[in-house]
Amino acid sequence: MGPIEASVKERAKEARAALFGVALPTPLVLPADTDPKDLIIAELQRRNAQLRQQYDDLLDEVGALPLGRGEKIRKAVANRYGIRISELRSVSRETRIVVPRQHAMWLTRRFTILSFPAIARLYNRTDHTTVMHACKAHEKRLEAGETFPQIPGWEV
Repeated sequence: MGPIEASVKERAKEARAALFGVALPTPLVLPADTDPKDLIIAELQRRNAQLRQQYDDLLDEVGALPLGRGEKIRKAVANRYGIRISELRSVSRETRIVVPRQHAMWLTRRFTILSFPAIARLYNRTDHTTVMHACKAHEKRLEAGETFPQIPGWEV
């Protein structure tokens, strides 16, 4: 191995250590025609896949798959208030529907990692500001001392 090839291998080793905080096993064996950039790209792709898997495993472990959790909240709220899920997703402005819908949106925001737009889609809304308004309205009711039915599994 010539001095240039040794230098390239050493730089690849240093780059990997800098990127991932781990040292490469010594000696690094690369085919003669391997570009160090290809090694770094392959390692980044491998690390990305590994991190995604760890994230998915963690969410599964705590039972916090965001959309599934939002759907569970929606179902629990509908059951507790004695209305259908389709009514929670409807455009109805009846108080008997609006208050549970706002309560459900507030719980979804509090107990999931879903964004306002994702929660809006969960409740058949096109604008995320509807969810923001629902959360603020529910907070105001709570501050005013209004009480709400406890949702089994989602106690505040």
